[in-house]
Parts: sequence; structure tokens; C-alpha cells
Amino acid sequence: MSLTADRVNELLEYNPDTGVFRWRVDRGGLAKAATKAGRPSTSGHIEISVDGQRYRAHRLAWLICYGHWPDGPLDHANGAPADNRIANLRLASPSQNSANTRVRCNSQTGVKNVVKHHNRFEARIRSNGKVHYLGLYKTLDEAAAVVKGKHAELFGEYTPDRERAGW
Repeated sequence: MSLTADRVNELLEYNPDTGVFRWRVDRGGLAKAATKAGRPSTSGHIEISVDGQRYRAHRLAWLICYGHWPDGPLDHANGAPADNRIANLRLASPSQNSANTRVRCNSQTGVKNVVKHHNRFEARIRSNGKVHYLGLYKTLDEAAAVVKGKHAELFGEYTPDRERAGW
């Protein structure tokens, strides 16, 4: 049996303005009625156990608000995986969702999609399984600017802000 919005609403209260879930019922241990539900996973997403199964809170929020499971990946528009406000959640393709994740920068350059290549900086982006080679540049700033432009071209509104991207 698939988890339904009705079952989630029996157990949990969701505030769409804050993204916070609270238990409606005592579940034993620390899970008492009115206490905050869920805990962060290693990826930073909030996970909540319902009927012995662990669910990501952003998917439960979608289920509660829209009455059905999302058709595919959900993206946190601001890139914060623990921010489950319904206004921060949007449907995305796997590529769009990946594009807007918190940056795992190259440890040598500190900039996503830029690596040190001898005395130059190589820029490339992967999208939908294809690698887009963007060239070699004399400076890190040049390479970062090219990456930012291509990222915006490929991913549009799913391009992370400058601070999260390291551009």
C-alpha cells in the first residue's frame, strides 16, 4: 500500500510557510504530539519515518499540498535541502536538480566545473549526460565567467546563485 496524503495528515501537521512538520500523535520515545518531526540525513535533507518507512520531508510536503506524489525529482529553489517550504519546492528534471545542488567545488580552484590544467584553468559542464567542454583560460576568473554563462544557458532558473556556485 502506498502512503497517502490522508495517512500523512493523520500523523503529521505541516506548515507550508515554514516547511516544518510536527507530530499530531504520540509515537513513543521522543516523538510526542506537537514535537518537531524528522531528522537531517547525511545529504542535509530532512527525513521522517512513517509506518516503518523513511521519507524525505520535501516529498511529504508535496504529497500533502497537492494530494499526489511528485512525478519526478523535486528541487529546492534556494539550494537548501532542509528548507521544505512549499514555495521553495519545484518539479525538476534530474539534470536541473543536479545543477542547483550545493556546490562541490574542485579543491584546487574552489569553483564548480573548473579544474587546474597545468598553468591554465579548464572549464566544462555536464548536462543530460553530455560533457560541454568550454575551453582553457589563463585566469580562474575568466573560466568561472564562462562556466556561469553556460550554466545559465543550459539550466536557466535552476542556476544557483553566485555564492553557492563559487563564481
